[in-house]
Amino acid sequence: MLLSIIIPVYNVEKYIYKCLDSIVKQKNNLEEIEVIIVNDGTPDGSMSIVSQFEKSYNNIRVINQSNEGLSGARNKGIENASGDYLWFVDSDDFLTENSLAIVFEEIKRSKVDVLVTLLNRIKENTGNILSENFKTFDGVISGKDYLFQGGESGASQRFIIRRNFIMNHNLRFMPKVLHEDAEFGPRMLYLAKSLVMLKTPVYNYLLRENGSIMSNISVRNCEHLIQIYHSLNSFQLTDVLKEDKKQFNYKKFNILLLSIYYAKNIWETSNYRDFYDMNVILYRKQAFCYVIPKQNRIKNFVKAVLFFISPIELFKKTVK
Repeated sequence: MLLSIIIPVYNVEKYIYKCLDSIVKQKNNLEEIEVIIVNDGTPDGSMSIVSQFEKSYNNIRVINQSNEGLSGARNKGIENASGDYLWFVDSDDFLTENSLAIVFEEIKRSKVDVLVTLLNRIKENTGNILSENFKTFDGVISGKDYLFQGGESGASQRFIIRRNFIMNHNLRFMPKVLHEDAEFGPRMLYLAKSLVMLKTPVYNYLLRENGSIMSNISVRNCEHLIQIYHSLNSFQLTDVLKEDKKQFNYKKFNILLLSIYYAKNIWETSNYRDFYDMNVILYRKQAFCYVIPKQNRIKNFVKAVLFFISPIELFKKTVK
């Protein structure tokens, strides 16, 4: 088995058919994949749709568990997968036509720890495709170089990862948190010895009409980002080489920035002010991580000083 596709299912009755249909309609390589559906205790009719596919395709397997959240469902999939590579596909997304052929060709050619792809971001309400615009890389590089040279580390759906690499490093998703990809991605990439970037997007990422992070942000999101920061800090202490600590500090610092920037719609609420007051010392201690990247050092130094004086005021100036 070359590839295990792991799909957590929870309250996706509207989307799961298109997700699974996009897999079984691939023209090639279906005999070399298994599809692991993790029923995360979904209360809706999603599993009745899944069962139709399960009856028709013998390489679709269902695992049932009580609700553990996205991280717990993905971890369950990791534990039960047998493919050489793992791909975490969300149940409201879908694969592009002929994506498996593209992925398999590169897997067999390069045999790297990680394949990474750009995503087609599709707006649910209009169907418009938003192209991603970030740095691309040629040839085989290390995951660390990808991470430190501007590669996108969020959205685990963009990574196809060698299972032995995951198991050898005991890589799992942090349980019971939102934004689990922000914690998993930097650790996984830092440890990866080899990575190849696909230039053709093979994954369609649905931007749900009322599912954006900015529309649903709460203090809970921000608290989880702080937990993720501390988890990455622990990883840095045990696994990050001395010569890489400054660069990793900057990646870790971005998590703190998100806990302010993402919350701009709730800055004036009493709950967020309480959260901010509890964490402002942590923000200030890390302020000069702004100056680590080689680019714009003077500009970033000024930002660091302003952030140290008042973290939230710096963001208020930038979002007006």
